[in-house]
Amino acid sequence: MAKSLKTNQHSAPGPMLGYLFQIERALLWLSTSTEKGYIAIETDDDLVINLKNNKNLGIYYEQDKSAAMSNRNPFSNKSLDLWKTLHIWVMNINNSTIDLDSSQFLLVTNKVVGTCLIKSIVSLKDNDTEFQNKITELLNNGKSSATQEIKDYALEVEALDATTRTKLFKNIVVLDLNYVHDRSQFKSFVKDNLHVSNSVPFNSMYKDLLGWLTDLIIEKWINNEQAIISGEELNTYFNDMLVRYMSKPFIERAKDVLPVQDSLRALHKKDNFVKQLDWIDMEEQDILKAIDDFLRARWERVRFAKEGNIPSKKDFISMDDDLFERWENLQKPIKRSCSDDIERKNKGYELYWAVMNHKAKLANYDTEQSYTTKGAYHLMANEFRLGWHFGWDKLKDEL
Repeated sequence: MAKSLKTNQHSAPGPMLGYLFQIERALLWLSTSTEKGYIAIETDDDLVINLKNNKNLGIYYEQDKSAAMSNRNPFSNKSLDLWKTLHIWVMNINNSTIDLDSSQFLLVTNKVVGTCLIKSIVSLKDNDTEFQNKITELLNNGKSSATQEIKDYALEVEALDATTRTKLFKNIVVLDLNYVHDRSQFKSFVKDNLHVSNSVPFNSMYKDLLGWLTDLIIEKWINNEQAIISGEELNTYFNDMLVRYMSKPFIERAKDVLPVQDSLRALHKKDNFVKQLDWIDMEEQDILKAIDDFLRARWERVRFAKEGNIPSKKDFISMDDDLFERWENLQKPIKRSCSDDIERKNKGYELYWAVMNHKAKLANYDTEQSYTTKGAYHLMANEFRLGWHFGWDKLKDEL
């Protein structure tokens, strides 16, 4: 079994998650944008969003805080993140680079924001007395902070004239996990915004879009350009990608249009491929996923056979042969090191995950859905063409 590795003191998964969260937010905004709109990354803010059409729909200044690695509230009363954000906005207001009448200021995080003053301020916009009281309380919290940096930022905000300060806080919006920041919801919103049909493998397209956006940002920064991406750039790439996906002679259906009921899973718990997983002590949740992959792969083979085009039965036989050869090549060197039944089981568990970390070619095209490859292995394991435990061929004789 793979050794568990600890995060070392020099690594930065937290900041990295923050940058990736920012890119996902940028993609979400771009998917809503017209061709005339644009997203700017790490310019006047984490994200600057300008959703133009024939009328200017306004500008959004967004600060993104990924809190996946921490339980802290990034927008608490004495949070450096909050005060740095307010400082950035005040600085741009003082430099006249922000038009307060057409701008909104977004505080975005991927966790639920608990009770804090900025959240109270946002909720009290229609109650002017309480609204102003809470702003004063927030400023007093900042000025009494033990951190000099926060004190300085609080004094900057306080130094704004009253009208400007009120406009700023009236235009702040706090968006947390109760909004749209679950990753599956991100994907769902982007899919809906781009009007992608269920017949297209959107999970693969989403990864492709994120990769394109990340590469484009890096390329612009390397060339000392600002990372400004237009809606037109996204639409051009997306349309080219859609043609690429649709030009394949077959499309595997996405998992979410092939749901598997619990009652159906139960019917397959005594199948041979499940017995093979039991022999290597596979966890229950992974067995259920294997049953899903087995069924989806089988359903798709039946569908393709009925449609009678590509891929053909011959194409599936060729894919299975390639997958068998890969299994054989991976298991041969490991088999020699198995000296007892515990090792045969543990090494079989490692072999299983090594084999499943792969996507096959079908009819000389890359497959998109992971269940196509995984299900093919389960179909072969169900026929005892191959196995995982390094004694599977003897164990099957005892059935």
